[in-house]
Amino acid sequence: MSKMANRWEIPVSNLVPYLQWTELTDGEINVWETGRHNHAFYELHIILSGQCTLFINNAEITLSAGQGILITPEVFHAPNSVTQPFCRLSAAFLPDKAKLLQLIPGTGAFLLFSVEESVKDLCLAIFAETKNEDSLFHKELLSNQFAQLMLRVFRTVKETSTEPQSVMTHPKQLEDMTVIDGFFVNTPPKLRTKENLAKLLHCSQRQVLRKIYALYGISFQKKQMLSRIDTAQHLLRVTDKSVEEICSLVGYSDTAAFYKAFKYYTNMTPVKYRKQVKDT
Repeated sequence: MSKMANRWEIPVSNLVPYLQWTELTDGEINVWETGRHNHAFYELHIILSGQCTLFINNAEITLSAGQGILITPEVFHAPNSVTQPFCRLSAAFLPDKAKLLQLIPGTGAFLLFSVEESVKDLCLAIFAETKNEDSLFHKELLSNQFAQLMLRVFRTVKETSTEPQSVMTHPKQLEDMTVIDGFFVNTPPKLRTKENLAKLLHCSQRQVLRKIYALYGISFQKKQMLSRIDTAQHLLRVTDKSVEEICSLVGYSDTAAFYKAFKYYTNMTPVKYRKQVKDT
């Protein structure tokens, strides 16, 4: 088990060869503040007290104490609101795809589940053990607790798992996907260029094109287009900005081109999409 700043990287079992957990402070476990994102890992969130709302792709869901959510790779998500008193445990992990993808969803999905008392007890035990950093067998106990936690979660979600899909597990591919996904989510649309992404990946622009096609099976242009449309959907849903403003924010200088692209990928105009979302 290695520790970098307040982030643990733990091989918890042969079923989960890699688990990453951010060691939250007492104050941080009571909030949930992060930007909209997706990445190459699975995310596990267990709500121990309180309630929160979460945007997952284009849907808003509510999580209450005693519930958990498993979010697979390639799913855009972001917390929206939190009702106090609130407490959660979160982790990111990579499963052994040969052993677990028959039990848990593949990419592009999320799954809600009920949290048993034994799982709640393990979460609290993990919080307590993190305060015993200098104690005997601290690393071994923490790794064992996470192993038990993950196995109990897998047992719980087994009956509701979706059709398994392929997930890449090569470390370099995962690293590249994390950089690429972060780039398309966090970089202002007008700066989402091959040149800027090449700088982040420390490679040539031609290599950027090859990497994106190898990892996602699409061109840079399509990846860029999809990120723009996804951002536009998010802004149409959660803001009152005009379609013209959103058109500019996502990198289009021509409103007609934006309408055409949006309708092509969503099968409706931006105005109709906003109305449909507001009416639901």
